[in-house]
Amino acid sequence: MLGFLLRKGIRVAAAVAGLFLAVLALLEGGGYVKVDWRRMVDDLARFFLTLYEKAVALDAAGLAGQGAPLLALLGGAALGWWLAGRA
Repeated sequence: MLGFLLRKGIRVAAAVAGLFLAVLALLEGGGYVKVDWRRMVDDLARFFLTLYEKAVALDAAGLAGQGAPLLALLGGAALGWWLAGRA
């Protein structure tokens, strides 16, 4: 169920982000707002780099100590992700 919700949630989040950027571009084209696109790209790149670094820095020994529960959680998430793609 976790994988299913994650996959559907990512789709919704991507749709909302795309709609937000499209509206922002339309507003800029109409002269209502001024957007510094270079700064937005730099800030997003920094955010995702930080997110990646935090994910890599997770304590692997602590996760390995969980054993079967962690494997079951990841397996269930992968199965849900796969089933969501088929639905």
